[in-house]
Amino acid sequence: MAQFKIESTRKASLVGEVSETEEDSALVSVRAFFDSLAAGQSVEIDLAQLGSFHSVALSLLLSVMRIAEKASCSVVFSNLPQKMFDVARVGGLDDIIPQSHA
Repeated sequence: MAQFKIESTRKASLVGEVSETEEDSALVSVRAFFDSLAAGQSVEIDLAQLGSFHSVALSLLLSVMRIAEKASCSVVFSNLPQKMFDVARVGGLDDIIPQSHA
């Protein structure tokens, strides 16, 4: 089961396996987090412990991006697993997923 873990107002992580049934529960936490932030806030979401690399996990990232945009915040993903990047590239989405390269 995927979980959204908050480390601070500027850093969070997605941890575990994403499945079609658990995507919504992770998004509930993501929405609540971004709703609590001030407009203009920038957030880094660490994906190092994400265990899913398929289209549902990629859909979760796109949903996070939409939620952040709706809250007038920006998001960048760190430690994007290579397998997930490959899935994004096949779908033509590799250029729109904001990544931290630090």
